Amino acid sequence: MKKKLISTLLISSMLLTVSTAPTVVLADEFDNKIEQQDKKINDLNAKAQSASAQLAAIQSNIASIKEEAAALQSEQDSLNKEVNKLQTEIKALEERIAKREEAIQEQARSVQVDAHSSNMVDLVLDAESVTDAVSKVMAATKLVNANNDLMKQQQEDKADVEAKKASTEDKVAEIQKNAVVLENKKGELQNQELSQTAVVSAIAAEKETEQSKKDQLLAEKAEAERQQEEIRLANERAAAAAAAEAEAQKETETSTEPSVDNNNNAGTGTTEQSTTNPGNNGGGTTNTGNTGNGGTTTPTPQPEEPKKPIPTPPPSAGGIVGTAMQYQGVPYVWGGTSPSGFDCSGFVQYVFAQNGISLPRVTTSQEYAGTMISLSELQAGDLVFFGPRGSTHHVGIYIGGGSYIHAPTTGDVVKVQSMSGYMPSFGVRI
Repeated sequence: MKKKLISTLLISSMLLTVSTAPTVVLADEFDNKIEQQDKKINDLNAKAQSASAQLAAIQSNIASIKEEAAALQSEQDSLNKEVNKLQTEIKALEERIAKREEAIQEQARSVQVDAHSSNMVDLVLDAESVTDAVSKVMAATKLVNANNDLMKQQQEDKADVEAKKASTEDKVAEIQKNAVVLENKKGELQNQELSQTAVVSAIAAEKETEQSKKDQLLAEKAEAERQQEEIRLANERAAAAAAAEAEAQKETETSTEPSVDNNNNAGTGTTEQSTTNPGNNGGGTTNTGNTGNGGTTTPTPQPEEPKKPIPTPPPSAGGIVGTAMQYQGVPYVWGGTSPSGFDCSGFVQYVFAQNGISLPRVTTSQEYAGTMISLSELQAGDLVFFGPRGSTHHVGIYIGGGSYIHAPTTGDVVKVQSMSGYMPSFGVRI
């Protein structure tokens, strides 16, 4: 019986030792994993800061180009107005010059005829004196010279205006060339912005995933520690019950008579009692074990799968022209690609995208997205471009009847324009 008592105490001691050791190992394992997650998260934080700084630099460059483009557009508008004014002046001067040249030529012919005819001789002979004759001849000559001077001055004025016009048109061509460069640069920077935004979003998503893994590890560690604590408490209760049983057996042996039969009977009685009591006490332990097992076998409610979004039906606005006409009045915004604000190529790209057609972002790329056609071949839905191919600076959508819809310039809105007011250079059929 003493051996049994010693065995019971040893088993209780071993239970407590075994239940404590795995807890330490398990905690270290979780701590190592959590430390690794922290390292990953810190690395991702550094990447996110770098990527965000690059995105900010790209956006700053885009803002700078927007300001430069706005200044160029404003200057181009002013020069276009100046050219129109000069053209009006030239037309008026040409009309006046034509009339005056006709009068001057008539007067010149009259003077030349008079000067070489007998009438000139008669004019001199009929003079009252030599002085009178000289005066009359000088007056006729002066009239001819005056007319010649007037004609010369008008020709000089015309040449001066023509020179101004040529200079202004050269300046407009230079500005349009710069606009093409800015348009291409805008496209490059916007592509960089989209790409860098995707990088920033990907890093943020990866960081969120790693943080979720860390949170899961922390939760698993807490749950493991809770279960280990329950096991430890259950083992302590079992050890206490075993010690109590051993004490009860010791008291029973002390109070039993020395007879062999009595000892056997007492042993039997003790055994029955021991079997019953520890069983009941063990039942407490078993309940605790069941509680632990219940924690692991109880079905965990599964989260409902997110409902898939219902796809938005394609627009039915009557094709390219119908879609484009819906956005009349939307303000011009350099670099704009949405109904909150469009630039010329952004408007075209958006309208075609609404009809399931993907186009490049900038004008100089859009002009190669289809087949080049002449203005006489235009049909509704074709694109119209302004400037030589490869260096276009503006684009619109032909709507038929000699008109097109476009996003004109800063300070203006999406509107319909007659080709007679602003003539495109060529068309493209997508």
